Amino acid sequence: RAGGEAWQPIAAVLARPPIRPPTRTVMKKSQRGLKNIKPITLAALPRVALDSLTPIPGSVRDKIRAGRGRSGKRGKTAGRGHKGSGQRNAVAPWFQGGATPVWQKWPKRGRPNNVSVKYVPLNLGKLADAISAGRLDPQHPINMRHLWRAGVISGSIKAMIADRWGVKLLSKGADRLAVPVNIEVQRASRSAIDAVESAGGTITCKYYGALNLRALLMPQKFASIPRIPLPPPKKQKWYLQPENRGVLAKVAPAIVRARTNSRESSAQ
Repeated sequence: RAGGEAWQPIAAVLARPPIRPPTRTVMKKSQRGLKNIKPITLAALPRVALDSLTPIPGSVRDKIRAGRGRSGKRGKTAGRGHKGSGQRNAVAPWFQGGATPVWQKWPKRGRPNNVSVKYVPLNLGKLADAISAGRLDPQHPINMRHLWRAGVISGSIKAMIADRWGVKLLSKGADRLAVPVNIEVQRASRSAIDAVESAGGTITCKYYGALNLRALLMPQKFASIPRIPLPPPKKQKWYLQPENRGVLAKVAPAIVRARTNSRESSAQ
């Protein structure tokens, strides 16, 4: 016995019904769905007003007030320690404790490419679709300005001038080109050149600088159109080859070769 309680026989304890957890009521399939919801009248609902609106429980947490005494978790130094730049929130994410950063230990290799050009691919099939839709006139020469205004190529003036890019003509969809065209682009593949010329057209590859590209796309902003310069020395060889239909191979190959030879001789 303990505390004056009487002993209970073991048989009486075992004869008690077992304690079972409450069972969960499972709804039948016929009782589910919106059609089984009881209709609710608006008069039975509480009136909604600004003073009766409350956030969902658990969705809003109290703001931690740092530096309000030692009674709280963030009291005194507010979890920042004593003095120093770490307490004043002035440490850069890449700071390594005064050691030389990794990005300064690594050597710098290469240099920026100042003559890189991002060419925009233009398939012959897309060009043929624009001509059949009436956006381009094959009776007149077609250059980059006509392609840009017709929506065949897209891009802002700022992006085009910053990248100094041009159009490269590709031969995909050449079977749809059945009209002779006279087109001027910056680059073209050999198969695209053969497809244009087999249809009775001509193709010319011409280099444009940043200023000349701006003057070509927006000539109304120039009192006089600037002269087109020669391509950089690394790109002159491509425009001098007749099989690439470069403009330098048609206009003045002798003058360009003379200038190139003079530059090479002066460099030596």
